This record gives sequence, C-alpha cells and structure tokens, in this order.
Amino acid sequence: LTSKLKKTDVELAEKLIDILGKYSMNSTILTINRFQIIARKRELELEERKTLAQIKYSENIFARCCACILLKQFDEFDIHMQQLSATEKEEFYSWPIASLLPNVEKNE
Repeated sequence: LTSKLKKTDVELAEKLIDILGKYSMNSTILTINRFQIIARKRELELEERKTLAQIKYSENIFARCCACILLKQFDEFDIHMQQLSATEKEEFYSWPIASLLPNVEKNE
C-alpha cells in the first residue's frame, strides 16, 4: 500500500462506509473507518477525538490500536502492538490505517 491513498479511493471508501452504516455493521469499526477517512482530509474535531478516546478502552485490541493512531498517541499504540502476535502485527500493518503512522515500521 502506498503511504497516501488517492482522493478517489478515499471518496469511494467514504461512500462504502455510508452504505455499510445503513446495514448495521459493527459501530466501532464503522466509527474508526469514518474517522480514518476524515483524518485523511482534515484534523479531527474535539467530539470526534472524544469518541476515539472511548474506543481506546475497548476490549478489542485492534480497535484500541486504531484509536491510538487516529489520536496520534503513538507511544500508547506501540504498547498495544507489543501484545499482538507476529501474525496479528502483520495483518494490522496491511490495513490502510497503518499508513497514517509516522513511520510505518514493523516494531517487533
């Protein structure tokens, strides 16, 4: 994956999230994906960051990692990543959200 998605890719992702939202996909995943799209366009607003702060305490470690990236809390992200297996780390780094990391380096 390239470090920057094309504008058309981001717009397509935004439309897809809107469609998935209508069919009751997991709300945490939808929120993370929606905010990831927004973060590629502009800085997140206070209310958006508050929502992500709640997700940081999710039982789902992948959701916690994503929230930390979007909140630019990279030290905390690294702490969560250390809890993942090598396979889980590899999967996570294959996701588009990983391109929002300042240096997409696979810390083992």
